[in-house]
Amino acid sequence: MSGVVELNYETITKPDIIVEDGDILTIRGHGKFIIGDIDGTTRRGRLRLCADRYI
Repeated sequence: MSGVVELNYETITKPDIIVEDGDILTIRGHGKFIIGDIDGTTRRGRLRLCADRYI
């Protein structure tokens, strides 16, 4: 499924993209989100993000 996710209005093709505070994440079928705080990592080493709905 190509073109499902965009980061700052550019289509993402690889899952290893680095996100930062203030980035806009668009997920087709779910809406736009703005990345807030990065709260650390999970037990599996993934980032824990706070995101708000972008209006």
